[in-house]
Amino acid sequence: MPLIALPPAPVKLVAEGAPRFGLWSGPVADATLSALAAPFARSAFARLLVEKQWVYTLVSTPELFLCIAIIDAGIVHSCFLGLFDRKSRTLLADTSVVLPGLGLVKIGEQPTSLSARIWGPNVQATIVRNGDGATVHADIKGTEVALRLDGRAEPASLSACADLGAGRFNFTQKRVGLVAEGTIRHAGRTMAVERGYAGLDFTHGYLRRKTDWRWAFGMGSVSGRQVAFNFSDGFLGSAPSENTVWLDGVAHATGAITFQFDVSNSSTPWLIRSDDGTVDLEFIPEGQRAQKVWTPLMASAYVQPFGSFRGRIRTPRGEVIALDEIAGVTEDHSATW
Repeated sequence: MPLIALPPAPVKLVAEGAPRFGLWSGPVADATLSALAAPFARSAFARLLVEKQWVYTLVSTPELFLCIAIIDAGIVHSCFLGLFDRKSRTLLADTSVVLPGLGLVKIGEQPTSLSARIWGPNVQATIVRNGDGATVHADIKGTEVALRLDGRAEPASLSACADLGAGRFNFTQKRVGLVAEGTIRHAGRTMAVERGYAGLDFTHGYLRRKTDWRWAFGMGSVSGRQVAFNFSDGFLGSAPSENTVWLDGVAHATGAITFQFDVSNSSTPWLIRSDDGTVDLEFIPEGQRAQKVWTPLMASAYVQPFGSFRGRIRTPRGEVIALDEIAGVTEDHSATW
């Protein structure tokens, strides 16, 4: 379908005991779940089994990619950090910490007052809303991060909530176009981050036990025009998608997106397209991080390449915007949790 500008987000996520479902522009002011009623309401024990929440940040510059995530999967907590040198095509850091669900992670329900923290052996990290932007601080197995994400010029965020059936749902807010400044220290080397592109992914839901997805997330500029996108497939099943393109600060829905790539060799190009050709992109991996995690209670296997997108996006007026070297990531992930 052609790009369609998104309607404004509702003030409250929950109304009359149920989540509101839809795809919107801007933040949901009140994203708390305390007003949920059957079939969505859960006991404290049941929430421990089905509730998943995370905050992910991606920063890109011409020299590097940095990603950090703080994850509360109920029965387990985790945090990962990836640091990729784009010049040497080297994965400098690929660290992950998995901890028992003993309160070592705290993620607030409100993305508008974002607060995500984890502390434990070999890991301390915070991603916190600070005025119009956010701060990211981490010390994860010796890699230290101190960044400020300036959101004064960012476009309106994407908010989406999808019905997954059987009293399950997923809510997300994606922010793009923040400006990252600060430092990263790794293995005795200090790397300055200056005017990097940054994005934030806040996700909170009662998810299916078995969840698989493909994802693409990119930000950049074309002839002075700001462009960003968030595409997924599989994560929400048959529910309406969260697929969105930002053009000149305005968020537009794209409809269904398909991913084509070699599962056995994810370092080869990925094709990311909409059925009607409105979105037609090729993703060129530069490197990747991959991991398999298994515990008696959960399992996760994923690959997340870093790289750049090229191709074209057709605007609602029929203009074709040619993209080249738009930095971002893709992901192929299978989780049982």
